[in-house]
Amino acid sequence: MSKLQMMRTVPMPEVALEGNILTGLTIRRYESFEDCCPSFKQLATPDHDKELKEWGIHLFFKKAVDGSFIIGDAHEYPDVAHFDDLGFNVKQHINELMLKEGERMVNFNLRDMGTTWAGYYPQHPTERIFEYNIEDCIHIRTCIGGKGMTASAGYTEASFKGIFGFLLFSAFCLY
Repeated sequence: MSKLQMMRTVPMPEVALEGNILTGLTIRRYESFEDCCPSFKQLATPDHDKELKEWGIHLFFKKAVDGSFIIGDAHEYPDVAHFDDLGFNVKQHINELMLKEGERMVNFNLRDMGTTWAGYYPQHPTERIFEYNIEDCIHIRTCIGGKGMTASAGYTEASFKGIFGFLLFSAFCLY
């Protein structure tokens, strides 16, 4: 299982950042980068990033249509037998780690928070993508395994086309 934590600021239309920001923590965080980078295993975690790594934190900022910023995210990975140990609360200590790191990178106020949340999703212990069809009308697809931010739209399109034989939609939004 995976529990992630994310935050969203109040709208800040005065901030002129129209693109997304991904940080170097992302490369260390997602194993999919390991597949295309032979020197991945040689990446050392600096001392100041060790607690961020412990909580599976990589930092990104995505400006939403209303001018708010989605900030994320942190990950906890217990096995399924210990899923209940995660709890449903948002851990303020984890949010504080993300906010402090974020304040080193951007020059706008991250503290005016609109909402915070935790999300949960299953992962397969060995397969990066898990596909299971219960019946002709029930299809389970999960476990992008560190490739969600880059591959989810294309995988969704291909999977939908494979199940239904046609494409119903051509775009969807990850967040």
